[in-house]
Amino acid sequence: MAGHSKWANIKHRKAAQDARRGKIFTKIIRELTLAARQGGGNPDDNPRLRAVIDKALTANMKKDTIERAVERGAGAEDLAAQEDGSWEIVTTPEQFLDVEESLVNAGLVPDNAEVTMVPSTRVELDRDGAETILKLIDMLEDLDDVQNVYHNADISGDIMESL
Repeated sequence: MAGHSKWANIKHRKAAQDARRGKIFTKIIRELTLAARQGGGNPDDNPRLRAVIDKALTANMKKDTIERAVERGAGAEDLAAQEDGSWEIVTTPEQFLDVEESLVNAGLVPDNAEVTMVPSTRVELDRDGAETILKLIDMLEDLDDVQNVYHNADISGDIMESL
């Protein structure tokens, strides 16, 4: 019986099953995002979202996957898990209040929520450049008219320690 392997048959069956499940999950995530965007991120106030969440749970989708889809539908552009177990959610300033409200309505109270400037590019600095930029930042922060100072400097930990 050369060429006939029980493991190969199981592997092919499992791959086909995973592909079907992936298609279903993709459709449900799209529905979750759309329902949250149209009616808000709180399932108690949004019956369409509640129905899609029930559908997702029936399809054995994990709760954290559901929450990420709902948050994304509330206007979040990027979600990143942090080392301490928290999440960083990035959105546009126009969507900030909607995203924050959706998180609170979903029972997720943010530890820190702020509108800030995030650089699209970063510049790695050597010791001299780091020293110069840190002096400039200190001088700017000392001015009474300056509320926040933003920069795109990337200073390594070794250079920061030596300063």
